[in-house]
Amino acid sequence: MANTALKTNLHRLVDQTENEELLRMAYNLLHLQKEADTSAFWESLTESQKAELHVSYQQGDDDEKLIAWNKLMSHY
Repeated sequence: MANTALKTNLHRLVDQTENEELLRMAYNLLHLQKEADTSAFWESLTESQKAELHVSYQQGDDDEKLIAWNKLMSHY
């Protein structure tokens, strides 16, 4: 079964399920997997790369350091 079909069928089953405990277990399973994927990626980075990402994240809060989308796209 293709990935798209699996997602469609999973969504259908979730929508039809009224068992809150089962829904919580499915949610927790998927949520834990997502966190594991994210932490594995983070742990694969060097300390220098992690530091650069932290700086980029902090700069994203400063509107003066951001470039407008249309200006960015006109450059490329």
